Amino acid sequence: MSDIIKNLEEIFGTENVSVSEVDKLMYSFDASQREGKTQVVVWPKNALQIQELIKYALNANLDIVPRGGGTGLVGGCVPNNSIVVDVSKMNKIENINLKEKEVLVQAGLVIKDLNDELKEHNLFFPIIPSSHKICQIGGIIATNAAGIRAIHYGKTDKWIKEIQIINGNGDNLTIKDPTEICGSEGILGIIIGAKLKLTDILEKRTLTVKTFDDIDRLCESVEKVAGNKNITAIEFFGKHTAEIADIKSQYHLFIEYNNDDGEIKEINKINELLNLRKGLGPLIGSKKYTVVEDPKIPMNKLPDFLRWLEENKIPVFGHIGIGIFHPRFKPDQDKLIIEMFELVKKLGGCVSGEHGIGLAKKKNINSKAIERFKILKKKYDPKNIFNRGKIYD
Repeated sequence: MSDIIKNLEEIFGTENVSVSEVDKLMYSFDASQREGKTQVVVWPKNALQIQELIKYALNANLDIVPRGGGTGLVGGCVPNNSIVVDVSKMNKIENINLKEKEVLVQAGLVIKDLNDELKEHNLFFPIIPSSHKICQIGGIIATNAAGIRAIHYGKTDKWIKEIQIINGNGDNLTIKDPTEICGSEGILGIIIGAKLKLTDILEKRTLTVKTFDDIDRLCESVEKVAGNKNITAIEFFGKHTAEIADIKSQYHLFIEYNNDDGEIKEINKINELLNLRKGLGPLIGSKKYTVVEDPKIPMNKLPDFLRWLEENKIPVFGHIGIGIFHPRFKPDQDKLIIEMFELVKKLGGCVSGEHGIGLAKKKNINSKAIERFKILKKKYDPKNIFNRGKIYD
């Protein structure tokens, strides 16, 4: 072990290498609370240091786990006696191209910090997950994250022009097609930067809030408005969630518009209501519903899925406009989670809509997806030094 530390200190500098018990513990888990084992933590400041690390890891047969903000919910950055590479010190905005509405950034840049900087130019990067105050560019690319406005803006891959990644051979690559890297969860290399597309800040926002006692009426209402191009978000929470939040036990629908079509015009009231929706996760978590899932359900099967949740009194909220839900479970409800996964597959849905597979959902990934990742792994990381055991064995 001492030889490993010595070599890493030569690459990164003593101040950017840690084997302290506190750091090893902190980096041994992510927001999923799944725990692994950290061998050492390093904080690179540039691409050359990462390339040197990879060359060393290849010779020493070491496992490397890339890490961003640690907000993942499926164990995607949980180490397996690994070197954890925290890219948070590579967090610069390198160039803003106002004419093309593009920005070149490093992977450790936090989403909120990026959008705070872009405000003065009346631009923003529209992929804003609930963890946007902590999560980083590299992490949202690795998971192909969405957010509450995904019905209007789509997922991360739609907003990537180029990705800079260092692969398992130590090559510094610029990838023009983001589809191979987006959603690869750190198994193909270390993302170090990206060129992102930007859009104009929403000048106008209005909101309509609807409540329902009946699932069919709720789903009919969603279907009726889902094709409206002026809608930027269709968010939802269920009856049991409302009860936990001490709100009348009904289904709640929040529809945000980029014009005057919404019933609520006052921006402070709109923000208050949307913050209520955004705050449901921590609130439900405080009631011991700490296991977060993210199935994606076909729109024509929403009633079947929502009825199952209601019958089992599962609190849920989510991006109903794109069919992604966040049911919450207690740690002792494993059987219900398995039952839900079986229902999702029966309905033709996906067990993960935006959080990824990681460690948590390996048993539920289909064979076609596994074959795709095997092909990509062979292409980018043939010696298997990145994030071993994630997505598939």
